[in-house]
Amino acid sequence: MFQKANMEYRNLGNTGLLVSVLSYGNANSRNLIPFEKQVEIAKTCLQNGINLFDTAEVYTLGQDEEDLGRVLKEINEPRERLVITTKVWTAPDFDINSTSGTNKKHIKESVKGSLKRLQLDYVDVVFAHSYDENTPIEEIVRGFH
Repeated sequence: MFQKANMEYRNLGNTGLLVSVLSYGNANSRNLIPFEKQVEIAKTCLQNGINLFDTAEVYTLGQDEEDLGRVLKEINEPRERLVITTKVWTAPDFDINSTSGTNKKHIKESVKGSLKRLQLDYVDVVFAHSYDENTPIEEIVRGFH
């Protein structure tokens, strides 16, 4: 299904990873878009050359990651043709240590949970969703490493 179409691609940061300049993001899709329509939108994205699919553990408290995992299963596109990104949430309003911040423990727990919800063996990029003033940058870097 993937086609380059007229899509423009750029390197993600200073990496060699090429991503479409447009992406599919599913923030709050659980609350706004019926599942069948999410599948249709994702197929349209692929037909138009979009290869970047982005979500976050905090979107609808993980339910949007679950939906994206189901969408990816439904569209049945080879995994290697997709770039899947998710984000670690840094707000301290969830369970202490295990589900907030960018400390090493939370990063590990976050990615583990995201993979389970997405039904994937790996994601291509994990971002910090926002700045964490409570965790030293060295700890954040170690956690993401």
